[in-house]
Amino acid sequence: MKSMKKVCVLLVVLALLLPLTMSVVAEETTDPNADILAQEDRVDALLSERKRILAEEPVNVMELNAVESELMDLGVTFLTDTEVAEQFPDAYASVQGTDTNETGGNGIAPRIDAPVNRSNQWTLRTFSGCEYMGEYYVVQKLMAEPLAEETSSLWDEGMATVNYNYNWEAGATTFLQYAAEGTASVFAPISYKVYDAFSSIWSAIKPVSTIDASDVIYRWENKTTVIFWYVYPYDGDEDDEKLVMVTTKCQTHVSYIVDVDSWSENGDGTLSPIPAQDAGSREFSVSPINAATSFALPQACYLYANNLAAVEPYYDFVERIVISGPESNRVVDIYPVWPRHPGGLAWD
Repeated sequence: MKSMKKVCVLLVVLALLLPLTMSVVAEETTDPNADILAQEDRVDALLSERKRILAEEPVNVMELNAVESELMDLGVTFLTDTEVAEQFPDAYASVQGTDTNETGGNGIAPRIDAPVNRSNQWTLRTFSGCEYMGEYYVVQKLMAEPLAEETSSLWDEGMATVNYNYNWEAGATTFLQYAAEGTASVFAPISYKVYDAFSSIWSAIKPVSTIDASDVIYRWENKTTVIFWYVYPYDGDEDDEKLVMVTTKCQTHVSYIVDVDSWSENGDGTLSPIPAQDAGSREFSVSPINAATSFALPQACYLYANNLAAVEPYYDFVERIVISGPESNRVVDIYPVWPRHPGGLAWD
């Protein structure tokens, strides 16, 4: 009987201790930079909202001012080209002739004058007190996005007409495929079948439908964002700052127009007239894992703490985007720029 009482007492003690144990585990596994990352999620959402506002005609100035005001309250600074050149000298740029700019004989880019145009929008976000392995750092995220399609090297666009020779099977034929290659990241291709692309336009289309091959007019716009990550010790100064990592990410808009003469709605081989010229579009985005702040923040601190960017930064670029149509016909290869330092965008 006494042993049973002891067991009961032990169970009660364990029940009381369990919540305390769980809270200790939870505290130990919490990301020390969680507050910083949560705030950055809001910054990303506001920057996306800002893009939407700027893309509208006319721009809603009051709405834009409200978004930019909140961004500045969250520590985002909008920089001019001159301010970028002054704050971020190219001391660690080793380009080896791969940038759009020319280099000296030793492959090191000379300090450049700031570009005089406004091709790109520069924003700066400073994360103070980022913890990595018990040490604290200041991480600066310098980001460039295209402003003007005519002059920015971060903006690619074009148009092509492709002729196809074989009937399309709506549920089987790939109408549009978006694939990308990266220097350090691997991306899965995104594909749409004919049915996926046109079911919202042609109400009678079925996965079994066959469509007489059509000429397709494609138009694309690709906007590249470049992110430069700088780090220095929390108790140090900006003279100790290093560019430790550069990443890019891309947003691609693809629109298309088809001109169909005939089809077989039920896939029975009998083609019926269906004069139709219809248009559609798709949005794609490709982003290396190190472009996300939640991954890049500890990565940047790790690179600095272990002196892994002493010679040149770590790079994670989108190197090529391939857009294809039916019959695996390649519509276009897009080669986004991948500047290795801010000065690499100076020749926009």
